[in-house]
Amino acid sequence: MTAHSSTAGWAATASSTGTLPDPEWGENVKAVVVLKPGTTATGAEIIATARQRLPSYQKPKSVDFVASLPKAPTGKVIKRELRAPYWADQERT
Repeated sequence: MTAHSSTAGWAATASSTGTLPDPEWGENVKAVVVLKPGTTATGAEIIATARQRLPSYQKPKSVDFVASLPKAPTGKVIKRELRAPYWADQERT
């Protein structure tokens, strides 16, 4: 998704440890995106860019825009912190 000209950073919530709750499929992929200053993009544009470049199991079904991503001192995105609010009221199986 860095191929989209407006993205400064992004993270997909899917990983080997899980994804986000979905009432129909159990879990799904959500993109969490930081836009470059002074740019705009829609969720549909981000999803369209991902469709062109990612395999189907990695394509996000939805997009959230945030001011910054939680990062460890090493610079890696802390995905468990991205997922936590979505799973707060859900039971994981």
